[in-house]
Amino acid sequence: MQKPGGQIAMDIIEKYRSLTEEKKKIAIERINASGAEYGIYPLSKQQQGVWWSYCLEKEGENPYYNIMFRINMKNSVDCQACRDAVMKTVEDHDVFRYRFAELDGNVYQYTDREGQISFEYLDESQAGTEEDVRIKKDEFIRRPFDLRRELPARFMLIRKNADEALLLVSIHHIICDGWSAGVFLKQFFTYLDRREQKVKRYEPYSSFVLANGSEEAGERYGENYEFWKGILRGREDVLEAPTVFPRKGKLSPTARP
Repeated sequence: MQKPGGQIAMDIIEKYRSLTEEKKKIAIERINASGAEYGIYPLSKQQQGVWWSYCLEKEGENPYYNIMFRINMKNSVDCQACRDAVMKTVEDHDVFRYRFAELDGNVYQYTDREGQISFEYLDESQAGTEEDVRIKKDEFIRRPFDLRRELPARFMLIRKNADEALLLVSIHHIICDGWSAGVFLKQFFTYLDRREQKVKRYEPYSSFVLANGSEEAGERYGENYEFWKGILRGREDVLEAPTVFPRKGKLSPTARP
């Protein structure tokens, strides 16, 4: 059975843009009622918060919500096997190919099965000076995501020498957190070790999104919201919580002095 999403979802999103205002209202009602059948989902409450922050911070202009990690590999690294392991892990999770569309003030996500995951390759022996290599790494790390136009994950494999390689991973926080980063790492290394039969399978993220929007979840979030609203009532705009480093007074992607 074909997975929901893909061309059908993309066609629905594109067709919506050409409708009259009256027909757009009807289309939104149908998407809200049965969009999941076609692979179109609302944002989870956690994603809504990330999306609002993304829009407020001049969307597509800063890397503050990039979840970055690096994987150092040694002992005659097979770069093709590394790329294959990344792509197999990506194929296991539709969320890596999620695109986001704002319709009538509401944001929806859907799977672009034709979307190409960005996988860059850099051979340090052919990349110029050490400064040239550093600049290319830094550009990858600091490159923001344009969530309206590109997929929310990218990778760069750097061949350091005959025995060593470095994999840089950048995933937008709207589809990833610390727990899911751990899932990626476990599956990546399992595929890299060619133990595909040992790969653990997980429920798709869309299942969580739908459960997150249930009536029971809404009641739970409502209780939590009221609790924290009471705790924070009367506080200043900036919450003076303990931090490891002194607060700079301005936004910084490093969170360091």
